Amino acid sequence: MNNGAEALLLLTMLVLPLSALLARRLPVSRVIRLAAIWILIFAAATAAILLFQTWRIG
Repeated sequence: MNNGAEALLLLTMLVLPLSALLARRLPVSRVIRLAAIWILIFAAATAAILLFQTWRIG
């Protein structure tokens, strides 16, 4: 898979938790804080997977 397709996949994976936060009609400040937490979780998971792949290949 190329980088554009992987980026699109990761972006669509973020839509589900973020839309769930918006559907609960929480205050905007709380939604922003929770969205940032979700983005950090996905970034950490992506970084861990990439590190594992480079370690396994290299």
